[in-house]
Amino acid sequence: MPRKPRIHYSGAFYHVMLRGNGGEDIFFDNDDRTKFLSLINEGVNRFNFRVHGFCLMTNHVHLALQVGEIPLSNIIQNISFRYTRIMNKKRNKIGHLFQGRYKALIVDADNYLLKLIQYIHLNPVRANMVINPGDYRWSSHNAYLKLSYFSWLTTSYVLRYFSTDERDSLIGYKKFILEPFDQNAAINFNIANKKSFPAICDDVFMKKLESLQNNIEESFDLTLDQLIDSVCLFYKIEEACLYVKSRNRFNSKIRAVIAWLALEFKIGSAAMVANYFKCEHTTVTRAIKRILLTGGSHELNIIKNKIINEFCG
Repeated sequence: MPRKPRIHYSGAFYHVMLRGNGGEDIFFDNDDRTKFLSLINEGVNRFNFRVHGFCLMTNHVHLALQVGEIPLSNIIQNISFRYTRIMNKKRNKIGHLFQGRYKALIVDADNYLLKLIQYIHLNPVRANMVINPGDYRWSSHNAYLKLSYFSWLTTSYVLRYFSTDERDSLIGYKKFILEPFDQNAAINFNIANKKSFPAICDDVFMKKLESLQNNIEESFDLTLDQLIDSVCLFYKIEEACLYVKSRNRFNSKIRAVIAWLALEFKIGSAAMVANYFKCEHTTVTRAIKRILLTGGSHELNIIKNKIINEFCG
């Protein structure tokens, strides 16, 4: 059975965690960390999302992200795939750098975003790497204090929780971040990951998420044949062309689009789509990655929304 997709809506906040495969390191020097941050910078410009906080540890990453129209999966897959490719080339290795599927908890920003930022910025302190969060260079803490700057980092949203006056908001943030951290918060974050919808929220917000997912599932029922018809119509291509074995990049792209949408709509896997068109699974997955790496996420979401409107009325 295909895995359950993450809940997505424009404006949603997430706590994203990327961990090294088998607990291994993902950063080996400061150049690696700089490269990872540059990929986030490129991602913000390409996928139109916000970063409200980050911390790069040795073998894992914490991010506080807010998405727009493009789903979180497109954003993280692009960053993680490109970083893995860079690191494998640098270290003359092959295979996975990150551990399985990334972790992402949807966050009730009104009630939990401040705690999340505190949790992220205090990671190096809890790991006994530094005594004060300001002593750790590779988090967004000092940017909140205006001691460093990242053009792609959004600090104003969180700082406005403390005051609309810039000076007072900095004072409020500094006081808050140095408050004793509630260890129950870390426990609650872990419990949240085991819920039906991984989330950092209260019961009221969880019911909203469940209602959102149920409405989508009840109003949307799509078969693979219907999906193929819709995609072929969108691209003005005959379905028969997709069964022809050739080096035609356009046909390969269409099969990849169908496979990506099949995953998004929980119809089936990329392997199932490859088998349907009698082609190699790896050929389809490589084509999907090629689309995502060349900025095709926006196009994919246009098609996805068109199909939703078509079948949901």
